[in-house]
Amino acid sequence: MRGLLLIAIALVALFHGYAVATVRLSKPVISPEFEMSKYDNQLEKELPARPFSLEYWSPDLIPKIYFNLWVNNVSYSPFDIGTVNVLYPDCPHYQVVSRHKNYEESWDSIFKRLSKVPVGMRQWTGNILFLPARSTTAFQLGSSVTFTKALHNLGVAAHEFTHVLDAFALADYVQANGYKPGTRYSETSMWADAYNRDSATATPYGRTNWVENFADAGRFAMSDMTTQGGIISRHSNWSGIATQNANYRRRLEHIIFPEGFPRGGLCTGKVPGSPAVWKSTGEERDVNEGMDERKRKRNKHRVRRVPVGAENIPIIVLPDFKSEPVVYRGP
Repeated sequence: MRGLLLIAIALVALFHGYAVATVRLSKPVISPEFEMSKYDNQLEKELPARPFSLEYWSPDLIPKIYFNLWVNNVSYSPFDIGTVNVLYPDCPHYQVVSRHKNYEESWDSIFKRLSKVPVGMRQWTGNILFLPARSTTAFQLGSSVTFTKALHNLGVAAHEFTHVLDAFALADYVQANGYKPGTRYSETSMWADAYNRDSATATPYGRTNWVENFADAGRFAMSDMTTQGGIISRHSNWSGIATQNANYRRRLEHIIFPEGFPRGGLCTGKVPGSPAVWKSTGEERDVNEGMDERKRKRNKHRVRRVPVGAENIPIIVLPDFKSEPVVYRGP
């Protein structure tokens, strides 16, 4: 638990004064409960893998967001973190991925699994970090998500990427409905109304608060989107969360899969990664000046060209407000 404790301390220090509401939700968990491993395996089977190409950062550089986490006592050295720009064929902008040298899974395995994450989730995520923490934890921090080995599967990925979509992808819609900047969709009456029309909560963890409720509803809505006929409707008591499932899909399915599933489509924009800083000083440096020239090469999963129609896809500029950290402690 020490890794989780240090992460929690760091997040509180980094975002002092920002905390997700901890009011527990009242509705019981759907019965019988969903078998998480069953749905995780279904996502592994149904979501298509994509080719990728790589560009390695200099070993002297680290994304600023992860340097700041180290400064605030997360238990790793920045010198143990490597970073790679990953290019998938459905978006012309790089996905920035970082990995601790002792993380239990290879770079190649990480890139392959991330290739299965739908483009609409990846486009809103600036940075992704993989740590060998002993505790079962994952967390979302702004447009960044972090995983440990115990929680690196597509079900948890859907949960964590949903946190990012909740905070940013629906921000314009939330503000257009009268809420102040920085309000997550899950914290609005629009989501509460959907929940209140149902008789159950998707998971025990989903009862923690509105934010976790929305993310776990998304975990199973993702399975519903990617199975012909919908996998949720095959559950004996699926009607207990039917309104939540429908609300999630109505708000986010066209964002997650711009051209529907399984085609997916191209990204409509991309949140950039955190600026590169020197590990020794924390000072910013243009990442293009710090690429590792020895590794500036394509791997066997070669991406031959930027996809047609994607040449002018814009960078997404996120609103200028602090987003509270959200820590996932596992089922």
